[in-house]
Amino acid sequence: SPLQETYQGFNYSAGVAQKIKDYTIRASVSSGFRPPHLSELLSDGVHHGSLRYEKGEPNLRSEQATQFDLSGEYNVDHLRIVVNPFYQAFAHYIFINPTGGLINNYPVFEYTQANRATLLGGEFSYHYHPHFWHALHVEQNVSYTQAEDELGNPFPFIPPFRLQSSVRLSFTSEKKLVLEDISLQHQYFSAQTKTAVYETASKAYNLWN
Repeated sequence: SPLQETYQGFNYSAGVAQKIKDYTIRASVSSGFRPPHLSELLSDGVHHGSLRYEKGEPNLRSEQATQFDLSGEYNVDHLRIVVNPFYQAFAHYIFINPTGGLINNYPVFEYTQANRATLLGGEFSYHYHPHFWHALHVEQNVSYTQAEDELGNPFPFIPPFRLQSSVRLSFTSEKKLVLEDISLQHQYFSAQTKTAVYETASKAYNLWN
């Protein structure tokens, strides 16, 4: 059926920052307004990019959010450390949910929304290259996200805890053909057991490059 809707909203943001010698602290609060996408409203068929049957919901309401961010940074010539926790509170949170059913052998997913939802987590990273060896770069990034509705039920498709590390050697040369860098990268993904109904839990795994 034809769909004709009007969605209205506004956003705001405010923040403060303070720098003390090599330290910088930032804090901010912001809002978010997002009307439902056409695919979330009207889908009814196979999404061949994800091999699943998706069903939209024409009665979705606009999604609204308030986010609180805190960031601390330490930055000197050869070392940078950043810590960034966040907290988001949602009203009418839109997400796609597995139903456990099949249509033409494709798993069925439905767009729906939760009255209330919270997302919290953070990120920690550092980048170090020693004074005695400028070609060496050591980097690490840690990230974590937790998402639940007002009853404490986890949402689907939430990434697990991730640890990413790399060691890189950079080279400089004025020759036309030059090797720029060599790097060793490692990614660790923890087991994800906080899953939605009909969602498959995943085991921990490592990736080396």
